[in-house]
Amino acid sequence: MPAASYIDPRNGQLYPLDQPRWCSDERTPLLVTSGAGISREDIDGRTRSLWRYRAALPVDIKNPITLGEGCTPLVQQGWGELRPFFKLEWFNPTGSFKDRGSSVMLSHLRQIGVDAILEDSSGNGGSSMAGLGAAGGMRVKILAPASTSPAKIAQVRAYGATVQLVEGPREESEA
Repeated sequence: MPAASYIDPRNGQLYPLDQPRWCSDERTPLLVTSGAGISREDIDGRTRSLWRYRAALPVDIKNPITLGEGCTPLVQQGWGELRPFFKLEWFNPTGSFKDRGSSVMLSHLRQIGVDAILEDSSGNGGSSMAGLGAAGGMRVKILAPASTSPAKIAQVRAYGATVQLVEGPREESEA
């Protein structure tokens, strides 16, 4: 199987994973090419976090940034005639379901030399990036709509991140 790469899903253009890049040459979002997957034997049963599945990652993360994210509980509850399982993602370290992705992404970025992050967020993403960025010794700045919950802004600032409030709708903080 070929080495993993960033891929522009619109045109198939590939970019190396070991170079910092936030978008394609056409300024469009990128994905990562699919991997081969893992077997049960590849799972590290001694690790109690998402890092037990590190063999599935397209890059070898030598020193992950982690606060113990992942392994959140499943609770079965009645829902009408059904008995579905609900994943309790608020048990992640920052209370955000985005902690898993932030841990992996920031670990990779730090490993290739990135030490500062700029993120737009109206809540969960900002909290997650700020908390895991602080754990990894990274500088973090969050652009957030001025209408963002004051509690979320306080949480982001408590992790040491800088917050810049942006007037207007959510989309204005993305610019």
